[in-house]
Amino acid sequence: MHVLSHGQNMPPPLIDDMLAMGVREFRFSVDHIEPPQCAKIRRGGELQRVLDTIDYLTERKQAIPDINVEINCILIGDAKERMAEFTEFWRPRCDAINFHAEYYDSLKFRSVFHVPEKRNDCHIQPNVMPSGEITPCCAMMVKAHEEDLTWLPNIRDVSVQEAYDQLCDMYEDPTSELGKVCSKCQWWIMWSEVKDGATPYMKTVRFDRRAGRLSRTPILGSIADWAKAAFHGLASGR
Repeated sequence: MHVLSHGQNMPPPLIDDMLAMGVREFRFSVDHIEPPQCAKIRRGGELQRVLDTIDYLTERKQAIPDINVEINCILIGDAKERMAEFTEFWRPRCDAINFHAEYYDSLKFRSVFHVPEKRNDCHIQPNVMPSGEITPCCAMMVKAHEEDLTWLPNIRDVSVQEAYDQLCDMYEDPTSELGKVCSKCQWWIMWSEVKDGATPYMKTVRFDRRAGRLSRTPILGSIADWAKAAFHGLASGR
């Protein structure tokens, strides 16, 4: 089980409860290493709260060594130019940092790592929203905050498998409501090829912490690992 959070409201008792449930993967959304910038980007979010949470998880890791703590950093402002600095800041504190291109206008991206030569298909991943609607992807989860998506299948009416089949049919039909959104969407870059150690959307740097020591060699992670954690997690910080 995975948790994705902004790390602002995770006191030790809550962390202990999650660990008791079997949660071992924790990803925290932190887009800067300077407290004022963090507060600005995360609308009042406090960097120190995240650091305190990570410190506690590091302490618990002594008894539960398979705990994995990662940082998700969206490349906003000067973040892309300071990736090396951000990496060194997080190196002694967590297991990995995931740098993400910034999305804007819900469906577009900037600060990508490279421009794909051609468009590729997206992966349909059913996600149940609090409203009951079942979205096919992360882009539609974002879109749901802005538009009425009651045309999507609803968990009250269909099973997840039935919803998946319907979403696949809609994805393949350019005249469907989903097809119309997809024609304008750039989130397909999440599933594009790796080039120079990154997809267009993401680059992961892992820190080898085996035997209590930090390796200086980064290990690049996969977009699929991140997507599974981010959109099938127990909590969301977005």
